[in-house]
Amino acid sequence: MKWQEFRRARETRGKPFVVAHRGVMAQAPENTLRSFQVALAQGAFALETDLRFTRDDQIVLFHDDTLQRMTNGR
Repeated sequence: MKWQEFRRARETRGKPFVVAHRGVMAQAPENTLRSFQVALAQGAFALETDLRFTRDDQIVLFHDDTLQRMTNGR
């Protein structure tokens, strides 16, 4: 969605719009379907996530540059 479309949507709604980055991490693991469902149920206007390629060219939803924060790094 282009920025202009966000602005029009906000003006149409008459209230601020919330973009849920990685979903609602306080209630579900980030970047999961459940996290996105919770965000939408709580009124998020849009979702934003991060797609990355693995070394073997698979696409994964993952925010960080490394695995350290979310795993043991292996």
